[in-house]
Amino acid sequence: WYKIITKISGNSEKPGTRDYRLMKRKVVDSILSLKEKNRYTRGIYSYVGYKIKWIPVKTPERQEGDSKFNLKSLLKYSIQAITSNTTKPLLFPIYCGGLLSVISLVSLVVLIVDLILKAKYLIPLILFLTTLVLSLQFIFMGIIGLYLSKVLNETKNRPIYIIGEESD
Repeated sequence: WYKIITKISGNSEKPGTRDYRLMKRKVVDSILSLKEKNRYTRGIYSYVGYKIKWIPVKTPERQEGDSKFNLKSLLKYSIQAITSNTTKPLLFPIYCGGLLSVISLVSLVVLIVDLILKAKYLIPLILFLTTLVLSLQFIFMGIIGLYLSKVLNETKNRPIYIIGEESD
């Protein structure tokens, strides 16, 4: 999970990290200055950009009760982490559209060869038209996704810069 979220979001998360942290006042103030309501705190800690010192802590086994996090809760948490921390998944339709465009071009070549040989098979034509339309739809969905990502980032109302220290 940590490798996936680091790859998608660009934030570095180490396996086994906890949400318990010691912070200097300026770090807390920077975090509190963010006005967004859907917070994935681990992403915010990385976003504010202060140096992080990792201290290994051995976690004791749970003495009583069970964790309230089940598979459904973990899935919701992971979706929250991805959607509140990065807009990279919005590029996925563009990649799908590009792949379908390549398939469409290959089926067009097959169609042209088919017409030259006068085999008159209908399958390459149907494949070409279907993949062409699908690729265009995916590309346009990706473009809409890019615009949505801009709106998302603007509505978060994050400061452009966070100043750690001011010099005299």
